[in-house]
Amino acid sequence: AYSSSSEEEQEDLPLAQLGQMVNAGGKHLRPPGISSGEESSGGEENQEEEESEPESEEADDSDGDFEADDSDEEEMDGGADSDSSEDVPLASLKSPKAGKKKAPAVKKKTAAKAKKPTDSAKKKKASSTTTKKTNSSSKSSGGGSGDLLLASAELYLKCDKGKLIQSVLCRWWYVAAWPDPQSLPPCPSGYDALDGFPGVYVCTKGSEVGKIVDYRDKETCPSFTNYAKRSSEDLVEMLCQAINTQREQLIKAEGSGTETERDLDKLQSWAQGLNTAKLDRDADKVLRAAKLTL
Repeated sequence: AYSSSSEEEQEDLPLAQLGQMVNAGGKHLRPPGISSGEESSGGEENQEEEESEPESEEADDSDGDFEADDSDEEEMDGGADSDSSEDVPLASLKSPKAGKKKAPAVKKKTAAKAKKPTDSAKKKKASSTTTKKTNSSSKSSGGGSGDLLLASAELYLKCDKGKLIQSVLCRWWYVAAWPDPQSLPPCPSGYDALDGFPGVYVCTKGSEVGKIVDYRDKETCPSFTNYAKRSSEDLVEMLCQAINTQREQLIKAEGSGTETERDLDKLQSWAQGLNTAKLDRDADKVLRAAKLTL
């Protein structure tokens, strides 16, 4: 009965402790807890050998037992760690993903906050553009070259004198010779005359190649400003002369009875039936109402 109990206790020893005992020299393979007196029942020879062993070996055995216990504790700790990692619930493993999903929401908030300054910036730009437009309109109504453009639009749309001026400007070369060839200076050296524009020259030699000079008289040029300063009576006379010259050249080129000839006849009859004095008064009223000057 004793031998069977000792075998069961040997089987219950951990493998790490048995390995430590074998590495120590294989001197003591007895399990802890069995006394030397119990082992002496196996024979007197074993008792003599145990008594002859020095006390130092007993200390070595005790050290080996402690080392085996330490290795057992490390193995138990490692097993506990592996078991604890296996026992982690799936819900805790999925929790980091849920935390990552919150990041886009924060980005959306920041993006929404960033949009607010852009909207205000757009409003500022819109207000600046409107102020620029009002400033430009106020400048154009105040005086200078912008007034001439506005004055032409007012006269063209709101009185017959504007239509009369426009009709003369469409055919001024039939009634006026501009520029006057006798008033033009000779072509400068290094310049060539620009075809179709008498009095205009282009530099072709020297360091100023491409420079354009214009010697035409601006005071007599056929422009809205110069013709608007004339009386309606003068304009009617100029228009009738221009229509007559244009008709003659048209008949020579295409013959009589064309549609263009009929349009010229209608325009001439309209101009001859105008009240020139009334045209001048109406033009002055339009310019004063718009606060414009020529």
